[in-house]
Amino acid sequence: MMDKKMTAQVREAKISDLGSIIQLIQDLGLEVDSNQEDVIKKWYLYSVDNPANNEKQFPFGWVLELNAKIVGYFGSIHRKYHFGSQNISVAVASTWAVQKDFRSQVPFLCQSFFEQSDIDLFLVTTAIKPTVKIFERFGGQPLPDDSYNNVFYWVFDSKSFIISILKKIKCNPFISLVIQSVLFPLYPFINTFFSVFNGVSSKNLDNTTSWNPEKDKGSFDELWVEKMSADHRFMAYRDQEHIDWYSNLLSMKDNIKILIHRENDSLRGYLIFLKQETTEISLKRFKIIDFFAINDDIQILDTLFRKAYLEAKRDKGHILELLGGTKTIKEYFLKYRPLKRNFPVFPFYFMTPNKDLKNKLEILENWYPTLLDGDSGF
Repeated sequence: MMDKKMTAQVREAKISDLGSIIQLIQDLGLEVDSNQEDVIKKWYLYSVDNPANNEKQFPFGWVLELNAKIVGYFGSIHRKYHFGSQNISVAVASTWAVQKDFRSQVPFLCQSFFEQSDIDLFLVTTAIKPTVKIFERFGGQPLPDDSYNNVFYWVFDSKSFIISILKKIKCNPFISLVIQSVLFPLYPFINTFFSVFNGVSSKNLDNTTSWNPEKDKGSFDELWVEKMSADHRFMAYRDQEHIDWYSNLLSMKDNIKILIHRENDSLRGYLIFLKQETTEISLKRFKIIDFFAINDDIQILDTLFRKAYLEAKRDKGHILELLGGTKTIKEYFLKYRPLKRNFPVFPFYFMTPNKDLKNKLEILENWYPTLLDGDSGF
């Protein structure tokens, strides 16, 4: 049992705490690949430069403090959503780091998060088992879409992909060498098979190009206003200010690319994807973070996907991943014959004290979930 002298106090985190919070996070083995300057910049974007905080500064987390030393932290990112005809204020649970001796006090940090004022909805989009238990304890429930747990992926380089799998499962080096030797002559045939089997065409891509921040500035505002007026699902804000904010956050650790589709000089849809290099398993992964089109036009989304697929392949990626989107959109992309895998734990939970909002969000058709939600892509 913890000595009373070891009971830490809970308080709201301050910007001046960032250095200590980041040190705690890194001491506990989180974000060890990032330097402190980058992590401070990220949390500064979460809090001070967050467009969702334009009207009011929301907390970016709570700390456990003992004798002026921070021994625990529970992060919160404020996000702005639109649902029906209203703006929805959302708090996203992000980064939970508590020293072992103080983990019995985690409920106090959680309580502070869920008792925030002026918050309509609480989200976690990168849940692990302890986070799921926390959300369920406070009345949270999973996104009403079982298929969100399915990751679609397409393999470009079967040799590198198999090597990365063997590294991930920590296969015995000798057995790994034997497997690679046996498969080595087959790799060119496997790659050719996947290319033909996937059936991705390069036709009719003239209207789909890379986003030019100077030339296309402000075009996301027009798309968002039009989309928001006609589409009343629960969606993260995607105006120009928020797209710029997402881009700044995503580009801190990965190479980000935005593809846009224009018709008659008007932006009709876009796709955001990242190039991620996981050095410990030697995997070059391209990941689709968000795809968005007026009226959910499937032909526009198809064009954007094919452009992303071909660019990832041309850039010598090993795989391309896709997660999220509506049931209709996901069923459409089955035509490109993706491989599938599941997360070990369902990642997306929500909680709201508003009974009417809760009832509406229990209906799958009221969601448009992608990796842009919460902190999934950051």
